[in-house]
Amino acid sequence: MNIVSFLAVITGILYFVLLARRAVGCKNDLLVQVSLGVFACLGWWAFCDAFFYVAETKEQAWFWLRLGGFGYSGFIPVTAYYFLVMCQDAQKYLNTWIRKLLWWTPAAVYTCMTVFGNSYTLADELVQSTSGLGWTYQQSFTSFWPYALYVELGLYLGVALIRLYLWQRRMEGKDVRMLSTEFIILDAVAVFVGILTIYVVPHFTTYWPPLSFIATMVFLIGYQNELSKHDLMHIELAMDPGSIFESSMDAMLITDISWRILYVNEEAKRILDLEEAKGTYFTDNLCQEGRELLVDFEKSNKKRGSGLDLILSNHIPLFCSITRTTTRNQEYEVFILSLHDASTLKDAQQKLDYLAHYDELTGLPNRRKLGELLDNWEHKYVMKGGDFSILFLDLNHFKRINDYYGHSAGDTALQETAKALKSCIPKFDVVTRLAGDEFIVLHAPESITTEEMGDRIHEAISAIDCATFAPGHHMETSIGFCKYSEAGSVRELFKLADERMYAIKNQRLEER
Repeated sequence: MNIVSFLAVITGILYFVLLARRAVGCKNDLLVQVSLGVFACLGWWAFCDAFFYVAETKEQAWFWLRLGGFGYSGFIPVTAYYFLVMCQDAQKYLNTWIRKLLWWTPAAVYTCMTVFGNSYTLADELVQSTSGLGWTYQQSFTSFWPYALYVELGLYLGVALIRLYLWQRRMEGKDVRMLSTEFIILDAVAVFVGILTIYVVPHFTTYWPPLSFIATMVFLIGYQNELSKHDLMHIELAMDPGSIFESSMDAMLITDISWRILYVNEEAKRILDLEEAKGTYFTDNLCQEGRELLVDFEKSNKKRGSGLDLILSNHIPLFCSITRTTTRNQEYEVFILSLHDASTLKDAQQKLDYLAHYDELTGLPNRRKLGELLDNWEHKYVMKGGDFSILFLDLNHFKRINDYYGHSAGDTALQETAKALKSCIPKFDVVTRLAGDEFIVLHAPESITTEEMGDRIHEAISAIDCATFAPGHHMETSIGFCKYSEAGSVRELFKLADERMYAIKNQRLEER
């Protein structure tokens, strides 16, 4: 092995190390998948060149030179495709099988001719270099194939670099513009060095062998040292995952398959109330129902779970989402959990639920809640062979309070009415406010009859002292009641009670 063969081997090893590093955990990233193809082509080319330099016979040298065609001819369309994917143009321009065929076929044909054909692109003849560093080319450029390689290189990389330039123009991010600029410069330099070392030098002298590994090394060093920090499509190569977890407002933690904590951010430590949570078991911090939910998720083999309601042993409610994944070497399975303290959200939900189902002025169930209650009572009493009734109340002359004493007095009258109704009904009955000065009492005829309940309500309303909010006014109410057994349905029950109440109200007005 001579020095150029050694350097070519080192170049190939570095490419395959980079390939292996990026291959782990990148199954769903198209950009990374294509980059693996680029590295495989360039690494293969470097290895074949290493054997080409030290071949013992011309036949062996030809063999390794042709075999390397898979690398130096194949990397051109794959690299160009990498740039199209980076610029998000691959799906736009190669969105049909015909376009994909037109893209890949010329390169495939050219590669096959290079590897298996009689004519060779880079050389008409092989001779030993006068420096003693291995075989080199003799090329007269009298055949079609050397020019075909120029055309292939110009078309594929020309299209790719143009797309990179246009991508740079239309993107606003500084990182994107820097990335595209560096790629354009890097590829221009790599292509220039490649043409110089592979074509120009061997054409004019047999002293140096074609040093193609120099061009591939330029790209390798440029990518590794300059561009990996801008690897926008595969961000875990450029960022420390810990910084992502720590910047999250939610509690983030990673556990193994047995829920042993491997990593927690500061917010998770706060919620779990642990100085050092690492090494403990997350399930030990949960109530029994929460532990059962996590065990069910573990057994389900699902990749993701969201909206899990967990309660910590310190009674903090949590919204939890889980992702099942593997470590980079795909050897161990882990869970990534995102926890959100739901305490304030639960309080807000309870407040909204209260406002949706209860009257803010009197604290009584409102019309919406009444509908739910009627359905429940129908199932509770009627479906089991029982009966119940409703009493429909309307305050008499309530408008007079608002007109003479103001709306604040009217509000007080409604509040006093609610208190009077709640004080006089049995514990199993329910008072609701329908709207305005209308109230509904759901009555279960277990202790007193509906008629007796009506008399009790009349007495309670009449006993309200109006001196503090409407001096001289006397509270009265009209009541219409109906039993479910009379109506046969909740809708008809409500309707009959309403009609009877207004009939009584109108009768009183006529008597006066």
